Amino acid sequence: MNKKGAIEMSMQTIIVVIIGVTLLTLGIKFVSDTMSKTTGLSDTMFESGDTLMNDIFGGSDAVLSVRPDMTTIRVGDTGSAKIYLRNSGSDDGNCGVELKVTDYSGTDQTAIAAAGTWLRLKSPTNTIKAGAMLEKTLAIVPPKGTKPGTYTTEITSTGACEGSTGLIVIVKGSA
Repeated sequence: MNKKGAIEMSMQTIIVVIIGVTLLTLGIKFVSDTMSKTTGLSDTMFESGDTLMNDIFGGSDAVLSVRPDMTTIRVGDTGSAKIYLRNSGSDDGNCGVELKVTDYSGTDQTAIAAAGTWLRLKSPTNTIKAGAMLEKTLAIVPPKGTKPGTYTTEITSTGACEGSTGLIVIVKGSA
């Protein structure tokens, strides 16, 4: 009987070892597949980020960009555009943003002056780390009484992010 018990014991041990090795192999395969998918996903995300940066800055070394560069809004409604500032210098620095309406399709100087008040940007001066980018939201709120037409704006950045670009705002009649 001792011999029969020893054979049963060694058969159970062999079966447990085979099951253990199988589970260990499957576990290693699962972890390996998961890690390779994660690596592929992170590579894809970095490529997407590079593509987005090229879309925003047009593949150039521009320090200032606005998206969209043309927007249509009704009087009394609120619109927005994104302003992107990039500090391409080697030191952290302050970047300021100035907004100015420079032209109106009806060449009415009063309309141009009034339009300057409905372009709103929170904290127009920010510190940006060297090589970093900052996204800001420009609110466009033409009040009632604004004349419909096409307004051309000039967006200028100063300091470490010195540059300029434009935004065209087409204002339609009342909402």
